Amino acid sequence: MRKTLTIIIISIILVLAGYLTYRYFFYTCCALPPKSIPTASSDLRLNDPGLLYAKRAFIGLCRTKSGDGGSCHYNTYLYASGKLTMESGELAITPDGEKSTAYPAVEKQLDKVLMDRIIKQIRDSGVMTKPCDAELVMDYFVNYFLFLDGIKKEAKFPGCEAEFNAIDKLIDTAADK
Repeated sequence: MRKTLTIIIISIILVLAGYLTYRYFFYTCCALPPKSIPTASSDLRLNDPGLLYAKRAFIGLCRTKSGDGGSCHYNTYLYASGKLTMESGELAITPDGEKSTAYPAVEKQLDKVLMDRIIKQIRDSGVMTKPCDAELVMDYFVNYFLFLDGIKKEAKFPGCEAEFNAIDKLIDTAADK
């Protein structure tokens, strides 16, 4: 009798531990983007004729600024006029529940020389005509949008990774100034 009771208690503990591990891993690791983050199809900025480049990144498991685990998103919009807008936010999982935070957008105006370098990089890379198909990476989702010379290009990470990394490097350099 005592042995049966011990087995039942251990089974309950193992099931509970398994459930908590499952919930933590799949809820935190592979969480879908929060509903407060607009989807690509609902983001009206992607229809702006002046938009040159957009990068919309979502990380399903990241270290949030609050120190709690959760998900993070980063959006970058670069317009042909040189206007650069960067947004970020997080959905932290705290002991009190979910806490969504949107950080203030950062806006900069890039000069013509840098804009010409970015446009040249896009054209020279051939990314506008390359197929950028690739298997998706779990827990890190990035959608890229390019609008140049009347062509609209959409790609998902890691497709054309080298080409987009070169473009991002130029934009990041300008953002750090």
